[in-house]
Amino acid sequence: MKVSRPPAGMTRLVLVRHTEPEASVQGRVHGWHDVEISAEGHLHAAGIAAGLAGAPMTAIYSSPLKRALDTAIPIADAHRLGLVTCERLKEIHFGLFEGLTYAEAEARFPDVFAMWMERPFEVTFPGGENYTVFRARVLGAANAIADARRGQAVGIIAHAGVTRLLIAEAAGFDLHESIQIAQPYGSVTVIDSGCSCPGVEGDIARWYRAEAGSIPAGGSGRKWRRQRQFAR
Repeated sequence: MKVSRPPAGMTRLVLVRHTEPEASVQGRVHGWHDVEISAEGHLHAAGIAAGLAGAPMTAIYSSPLKRALDTAIPIADAHRLGLVTCERLKEIHFGLFEGLTYAEAEARFPDVFAMWMERPFEVTFPGGENYTVFRARVLGAANAIADARRGQAVGIIAHAGVTRLLIAEAAGFDLHESIQIAQPYGSVTVIDSGCSCPGVEGDIARWYRAEAGSIPAGGSGRKWRRQRQFAR
């Protein structure tokens, strides 16, 4: 994937979703539930690192969860960069749902599960987070990185919830449109961050461009300049 340097005063964020996790997590709720990537995931991560080897990235940031770290390490190694872990780049915390199958979560917490299925942006997971808290911490992390790396391109290796949120902010999608943004394992998306805006709520104006990924059905795509998919 060709990634160039950002325009003056901008920060280019290269968003990478982790590759395929190990089989033990399939069919289970996993946000902070910590698992490594599969053998196929390791091969995929090596391919992503090779594809991004020419990108002029000056720093690599990662969620501290194993599946993100396993994906990030070969990317950082390809650029001879140290890896910076950031707690705020973790996936949403599902609390007591973590590690349960969906059937188990529904049986143990039927009311919360029903709300999750019907109103996912309103539910608070018992012992975990809600979307408002999740959004605030992820945007706070992205803002801090963008401000610290003005004029540079940097990698952010995280999770579908994280990358989808940042793409939605960049593209100006509403919450329900954001769910439809395709982020398969190992997908790479590039967005640019512009001038600093005070506070989390200013971030929608701040993220001005997105490349890669796909515009959700019914989305306006009014802020999308180009689309480019880089997945398996």
